[in-house]
Amino acid sequence: MSIDSRTDTITMRIYLACFMISLCLAGALSGCAHQTAQVQPPATVALAAADAPLGLRQRVEESLADHPLAAFGIPLKAKEILQEFYLERNFQPAWHSRDKRPTPQALALVDMIDRIGSEGLMPRDYHHKRLQQMAGASPQDLVEYDLLLSDALANLSRHLLMGKVNPESISPD
Repeated sequence: MSIDSRTDTITMRIYLACFMISLCLAGALSGCAHQTAQVQPPATVALAAADAPLGLRQRVEESLADHPLAAFGIPLKAKEILQEFYLERNFQPAWHSRDKRPTPQALALVDMIDRIGSEGLMPRDYHHKRLQQMAGASPQDLVEYDLLLSDALANLSRHLLMGKVNPESISPD
């Protein structure tokens, strides 16, 4: 592989990782669009957390107490990232609209995962099959789907930025 080819590959990976992160932020912030720009008093924040789906709050809080974090029975790999992410959001779902349907950002992420094979990554490593099956899921599956999608994004972003395989595990040179 030539230096130009490697540079192009690295540039594409950085571009995709930045896109994924901005997609995540857009999805996360879209749920906050109804809030004003002013800082909310603690009572309002407590109410927002209380309005969060009970299952999401409970799952994240249990994982803080060293319980495993899973969705649809699948262990989630980005546990610490997800804990921080949902704590910052007052346990509000990131990938669902007020009417409990997947946001356009959620559907775009599932579509991007479908095409990630062109970057040498395997869609199955990012819960692709389950995410496709659950894209039109019932509101009862909202918490599971939200956690699974957030985990997929966290892992995909990390792999695009830093690579999936530790180069030293292949060759110590």
